[in-house]
Amino acid sequence: MKIIFVPYDFSLPSKNALRYAIDASGQLHASQIVVFHHNPQVYTNGEFPVLYMDNLGKINEDLRAHIANEVVELIDKSTTCFPGLDAQVVVVTESGTVLSIIQHAEKSDADLIVMGSHGKSGFEKLVFGSITAAVIDDSEIPVLVIPPHFQFVKLEKIMYASSLSHFQVELHRLRKFLGRLSVKVLVLHLKYSFNGNEHLAQARHLLSEEKSPKVELLVVDISPEFRLVDQLLENFKKEDPDCLVMFPTRYEWFEKLFMSSKTLEIMSRLKKPMLVLYT
Repeated sequence: MKIIFVPYDFSLPSKNALRYAIDASGQLHASQIVVFHHNPQVYTNGEFPVLYMDNLGKINEDLRAHIANEVVELIDKSTTCFPGLDAQVVVVTESGTVLSIIQHAEKSDADLIVMGSHGKSGFEKLVFGSITAAVIDDSEIPVLVIPPHFQFVKLEKIMYASSLSHFQVELHRLRKFLGRLSVKVLVLHLKYSFNGNEHLAQARHLLSEEKSPKVELLVVDISPEFRLVDQLLENFKKEDPDCLVMFPTRYEWFEKLFMSSKTLEIMSRLKKPMLVLYT
């Protein structure tokens, strides 16, 4: 890993995510951090911009300098950041916050996007969590979501929940992302009694051939009477890993109307970082 990309909007969750990204850069072997601020253009009556482009350019430059000072202060205070961490600040005014974040992360050749979650509930969760959830839905770059007030802790054990139907591909993708990181991987398989054992047998066979002490398969029998999200979070709390890894399924826009709420719920309830990867 070389580059961490952090969207920043001056909110406490985004500042906390920035602090986490800087502190985590050492363990992640990230030599550069790109801090991105999207300054949306304000219009009057939906027709004319409040700020002319010459004023807007100066305002964005002032914002960039202000953010750069904040980043330098956080780097100076960090005891775990990458030695000589290079920081760049990008401030733009474009339409579409989510699209702008994703496009500039790709332009920066980022290996990871780090974003904060607001930890809200109800209506606030739907409004304030929508940017992070939308980036998760649309980004090809891995996204690490940091809960409010969470401070960096060295990653030693991570958990990811899997149906095991794409276990080999998921494990390969996770290992590729982790790179040189030496962490224990706990694979959580929540098994309904009526599910077949074919994927489970294949996963056990794969791990027996690899004989890797760093990967452990945890199978938990569950009841359909209880919600899957509740049982996932309960087992996460019980095992107490440092991070939850998710491999969500890509949905069409109509399906997202019904499925994205689960991502928001996990984001709002999880008290530790959540890493989202796509196979």
